[in-house]
Amino acid sequence: MMASGRFLIALTVANLVSGTASAAPTPVADLQCKFRHRMQEVNAISEVPRQIQNVMLVRMDPAAREDAKFEWHNVMAPRDGAFNSTDVVTVGYPSRRFIRAGHEGNEWFVWFEHGGIAYAKNIALFHVRLGQGLPILRAFIPYWENPCALTDDPIDNKPPPPGLGSRWW
Repeated sequence: MMASGRFLIALTVANLVSGTASAAPTPVADLQCKFRHRMQEVNAISEVPRQIQNVMLVRMDPAAREDAKFEWHNVMAPRDGAFNSTDVVTVGYPSRRFIRAGHEGNEWFVWFEHGGIAYAKNIALFHVRLGQGLPILRAFIPYWENPCALTDDPIDNKPPPPGLGSRWW
């Protein structure tokens, strides 16, 4: 075995043994794609309307929603933050990471990564009803490419592509 091959194996083992969570940067293509709609973006999950955050928490961690000391970084890391991106879990790190969020009018989107044995990137689309309680979850779309188009299409009342995977939050 070549020296570089042994080094890569040693590095992989060291990472697994050390228990460090992934801090790989947020996928650049997801931040650079362009929308057809004029989206007003926010830079953190905490900047998304509270009623959308509550709907997401019900699906991600129902107990956290009731916790008076709740902080989002326990459930979803900030953009470029460390998170458990694989099934090798490091205690103290969330299994999700914020990618991008924003809105056009009452139509909101939240993109996030979800680690585990089956890493995924997800788009959650919501319609916020002014003066009313919970927003309507319009679509939940696992994605691998062109998230801007997948976000724009439901706003244009086009259905998401069929068979895009699970509803795993």
